[in-house]
Amino acid sequence: MLNKDFLIKTLGSVSVFCAGLVALPEASEAQLRICNETLAPVEVVVGYPTYIDVSSLDRVRRNRPRQTLTRWDSRGWYTLRPRQCQTVVPGPLRNRYYYFYGQTQRGGRTRYWRGDSAFCIRSEAFTAQGTNCSSGYRRQGFQRIDIGPRATRFTLNLTQSSYDN
Repeated sequence: MLNKDFLIKTLGSVSVFCAGLVALPEASEAQLRICNETLAPVEVVVGYPTYIDVSSLDRVRRNRPRQTLTRWDSRGWYTLRPRQCQTVVPGPLRNRYYYFYGQTQRGGRTRYWRGDSAFCIRSEAFTAQGTNCSSGYRRQGFQRIDIGPRATRFTLNLTQSSYDN
């Protein structure tokens, strides 16, 4: 036979645990999304730093602080129809800054979202590692997105007034 006090405490603990699970954000909510709020299709490339722990490679420096190497990666192309959003970096965001480059056709001219941060791109679908562009790639200026110091998700809205020409 079950002890009444034990049963009440157990059910209370299970209720608190389940309530906590309901309050947790879903994994699908953690992401970087880009939304096309223009009237024309937009093509987008995303760039971001990747941090690689290189301390384990240095067998001589045992009691030294952890060392990381930053590699700048870019990937694209994502084609967004008008009023469409797409996840370009899935999962929890680990960086404060992400970067993007976009282009669209408007009024017979190509319009751009670009900036001063250089990443490698090419005309067809790609994933590039580093900013020293190999054959078939070219350097392109990306805009920086500041998602804040603790954000795990962010949505960037591209509008007609936000491109640079």
